[in-house]
Amino acid sequence: MKTIRREAGLHPALWTVIFLAVIVALTALTIGAFNRDLRPYARVTLASDRSGLVMEPGAKVKLRGVQVGRVSSIQPGDPVKLQLELYPEQLKYIPANITAQITATTVFGAKYVELLTPTEPSRKRLAAGAVVKARNVSTEVNTVFENLLGVLNQVDTRN
Repeated sequence: MKTIRREAGLHPALWTVIFLAVIVALTALTIGAFNRDLRPYARVTLASDRSGLVMEPGAKVKLRGVQVGRVSSIQPGDPVKLQLELYPEQLKYIPANITAQITATTVFGAKYVELLTPTEPSRKRLAAGAVVKARNVSTEVNTVFENLLGVLNQVDTRN
């Protein structure tokens, strides 16, 4: 019986484990890059009377139509607190006295945060840890239906 001599090197099973580990690491990096978890953020709090029904973590934060961050979490209460993750390189364009408005792209669309530049912008820039006040939240369809239903219930249909 012949014996098979192997050259010096790693065992094929070890190469398989290394190959699988590299695939898992590349997959994790790809998912992290897709979710933008690998990017640094400046955390800012947005205080609002309400956030709306369709506001979700991951919603866009825009300034003049350009995305400058995302909503990372929503804490219910009075006031509602939205944690915003803003791109640090965009902070130099955002004045410290900025306000925000929670609005939707369409009537049934998901909500996003629109940062509103004041008529007299401050020379100071927005910094991490700042608290921004929300002006208002756009009206939702279900709120209109609830108000309409309240009016219709009060109408006397016998006349």
